[in-house]
Amino acid sequence: MDEPWETSVTELLGIFRESLIAVVPSMELARIPWKKSSSYDDWDDVSERLYDVIVVRPLAYAREVPKGVTLPKYDYIYSEYKNAFIHVERKSGDKADLGVFVAFSATRPDFLEVEYKKILPTGAVVETETLLVPYEDCLFSIVCPDLGGLKIYGLTISG
Repeated sequence: MDEPWETSVTELLGIFRESLIAVVPSMELARIPWKKSSSYDDWDDVSERLYDVIVVRPLAYAREVPKGVTLPKYDYIYSEYKNAFIHVERKSGDKADLGVFVAFSATRPDFLEVEYKKILPTGAVVETETLLVPYEDCLFSIVCPDLGGLKIYGLTISG
């Protein structure tokens, strides 16, 4: 068995972002639109699958994440977030509590912005529009509201 992998939610999302960047040239060759303004089911299928394999599946094997935790779908907006979700906060400045991770903005092939939703402590969405923050200024964690708002940054993945 392999050694456990010491990682973080931020690192998993960084690897996922890199996979999106890497697949864009292939999508363009296959004439599959990936930009937010023109993408459709094919891009959704590719990005959701990469997210599931790179982010969601490893979390199922993380010692720190309670068993049975489910995350929102990638690039899908809910009216409220009562279950676990990926939380976005700023690394610098006031370390503002931004909200729930929705997606990497698919407007440029470098996916340099993070889309997020502001939520209330109840999990209800505050803003109707999706907000943006530069990826380089983001720190990510898993938040489990049903466990008193437990925030998980670091992960030990085995399996």
